[in-house]
Amino acid sequence: MKYLLLFLIFSSFIVSALANGIDNLKTDNDVLKFMLKTDTNFSYKGEPQITVVPTDTLFKLLKCNDVARQWSIKSWEKTDFNQDGKTDLLVMLKMSVGFYVYAVIDKGDNTFKMLPMNQGHTGDNCEMAKPIMINKQQLLLFYSKMLRMHRDKDELTVDTGPRIDTLILKHGNFVEYNPKPDNYQISYFTIEAKGCYGDCPVYKLQVSADGKATYEAYAYNEVEGNFKGAVSVDKLNRIKSLINYIQIRKLRDDYRVAWTDDVKAILKVGFKNGTVKEITDYGMIGTHGLSQLYNLIDELRTSEKWVKVK
Repeated sequence: MKYLLLFLIFSSFIVSALANGIDNLKTDNDVLKFMLKTDTNFSYKGEPQITVVPTDTLFKLLKCNDVARQWSIKSWEKTDFNQDGKTDLLVMLKMSVGFYVYAVIDKGDNTFKMLPMNQGHTGDNCEMAKPIMINKQQLLLFYSKMLRMHRDKDELTVDTGPRIDTLILKHGNFVEYNPKPDNYQISYFTIEAKGCYGDCPVYKLQVSADGKATYEAYAYNEVEGNFKGAVSVDKLNRIKSLINYIQIRKLRDDYRVAWTDDVKAILKVGFKNGTVKEITDYGMIGTHGLSQLYNLIDELRTSEKWVKVK
């Protein structure tokens, strides 16, 4: 009996040592403290700017509470988004203007990556998420009700209905799930950020299939001027892989948000067969996959070595 008791105590210690900060969360207040500790931006002068409300209260406050009840939305849930054996967290945070959806990914060594999921201005919209399993893969069902627009043959169309996306954690963020990625041979890709009324970076960056790149930094960049460089193989392959995963040929040529004073991006992807896919995206949230593609290309401005061209 003595040895059994010692074994149980030792086993409990091992489990506790292996558990991450998310495993230990039991209450709404636990989750609130964890979020405040993980991201200090959730506090201002020592005062929390977020709350984690009970699920019953969440149902009462959400504008789309009918869908929330149908989906059995919870204020927070534990899951394993990348199926690496570590516990991740999905949480609805209440702020002054509404609810925001966050996924918190365990990176190991008790460090976490915070992924904001909202795409619109929450005060006027409703966005929420629910973990689901499909074909033994952990996915995320994402509901978004917000005004979206697109232009087709010079005619502007307003999309007022909700959008439901099935997402997967891939290439560092959530993108639309695609069980059969494409295998296009890509010859180059270019992004041109047109800026906004504020201090948004204005630039053009083009990368060829072999990684050779040019970077034209016009305004509000860390450095300005014309540069050339080479993108590392791993980053280049990651971007090419994402382009193929998001089925870029099937996406619209034009996306735009319903508000003003935002960034307009022009994305071009050239293929070995001579064709080009061009997407204009005002607001840069046409799809989850496009948003992540913009992020990966944008990161090249500071992650790679650039040589100024005289």
